[in-house]
Amino acid sequence: MKIKDVSLIFKKAMLISKEYNPNLISKDLEKLTNIWCRLDDDTNLNWYSITKVDKEFFYVIEDYGYLSRKFPISILMKNCPKNIRNLLYKNGILCENYCERYSCEEEILKNYVDHVSFIDDSFLYDENIPFNQDLFLKIDEGINYINPNNFLFEDIL
Repeated sequence: MKIKDVSLIFKKAMLISKEYNPNLISKDLEKLTNIWCRLDDDTNLNWYSITKVDKEFFYVIEDYGYLSRKFPISILMKNCPKNIRNLLYKNGILCENYCERYSCEEEILKNYVDHVSFIDDSFLYDENIPFNQDLFLKIDEGINYINPNNFLFEDIL
């Protein structure tokens, strides 16, 4: 399984974020036919969903990707239409292709994720790494964490 390192592109997005307004980008995207660019719920999610919707009945037809609330970056599915990609590029949004697994330097990832701990839990799956009893106890107690070396995009929503 390939793990994509997004450290560089996430850092770049942080550096160019001075005048970024995700609400304006969202409104521009929604001017496109049947596109919805909103938060999925009322929690403190950090990414807008970009989807094709039936605007009459408000149900999702197809997922196209995500747009960060904090930084000018999007994670796009392979099926994302060219007009959406072009609009994002035109507005200075960095575009990264969606993949199954990611890694990111912890100091960078902290800017994208709220209220979560970072634990490299590789010792649980790799017998060549010494077992860490202290971290295991935290994990066993149910601490909300992300492994910065191997996570799903959905973990950072």
